[in-house]
Amino acid sequence: MKMDLTKKINDLIKAKDASGLMALIKEHGGYIFKTEYLGFTSNHGLMGEYFYSNSFEEAVGKTKEYLSIPLQKKEDGLSISLELITKFLNGGLEYGANIFSKKQTGKGITSTCNLSDCSNFEQIKRGTETLSDDELMLFKNCIEENLM
Repeated sequence: MKMDLTKKINDLIKAKDASGLMALIKEHGGYIFKTEYLGFTSNHGLMGEYFYSNSFEEAVGKTKEYLSIPLQKKEDGLSISLELITKFLNGGLEYGANIFSKKQTGKGITSTCNLSDCSNFEQIKRGTETLSDDELMLFKNCIEENLM
């Protein structure tokens, strides 16, 4: 079942409920997804938003939505990422793997699927005890087809 976990996670972080955060991860199979949009300016200002979900398809959909946002005149660049979160440490610090990222500046655009690199794939696999090779390959293929 698709579930936007953003409010629930924000509430747990605000309450400094580390056990609640880990219980939430466990409840959703040992991992959740976070997609994030950050615009930045030369004076180091950041604007952005993020979205947590237990559904890979929903997270990819939100990432596609973020990818459709053009670089704004007031922004010098933007960064969009899709992350696989496996733990929350010390009051909400996320632990996991960045599985897709796109960075855009006036100098160009770079997109990366970290599951496409064999060493990254193996490292991500070791960090996610509950995901099989087949599931990670499905994630990789979906990212390459829909986000690259």
